[in-house]
Amino acid sequence: KTVESSEPRFQGARRVENIVPFSENMEATGWVEASASITSPTTVDLSGSSGSSVYIDCVVSGGSANKTMSASVLLWVNSGTETIRLKNVHSSVLSYTSPDIEINTTPTRYNFTQIYGAGAGTGNASIGLQNALAGGVKTINASDWMFEDITGQTNQNPSEYVSTGV
Repeated sequence: KTVESSEPRFQGARRVENIVPFSENMEATGWVEASASITSPTTVDLSGSSGSSVYIDCVVSGGSANKTMSASVLLWVNSGTETIRLKNVHSSVLSYTSPDIEINTTPTRYNFTQIYGAGAGTGNASIGLQNALAGGVKTINASDWMFEDITGQTNQNPSEYVSTGV
């Protein structure tokens, strides 16, 4: 990728761009509630139905076809444990979910990487949370959303968090 002339050069590091429009505020415009309720900038209530979710659409430079995308988010609950999944949809074509994640009261960063095929379209991709199991309402805390294109990068480990829209 090209860099601006004003940007410092780093030898051996990669340029990181978080494409989540509002990474620390789920109450901001763009976050979608599907059988779920966003109750604060960092809290969501997922309904008891399996598949209830919250997500935000993100612009993928050059489209999402043939891209490797990495998503991560800081998750925790106020008490006990809850089971959820990270959700990723590209160009409204295919939906991917991470394996079940059991979260507890310790804020922990979770990562999910997905490789899109040639049929992935030329549009956007979204990232969010999805209820993994039917049952009661699940109150989940989520912050520091990160979604980045790591296509062709030698180091495909999750990057340090970069805030956006704050």
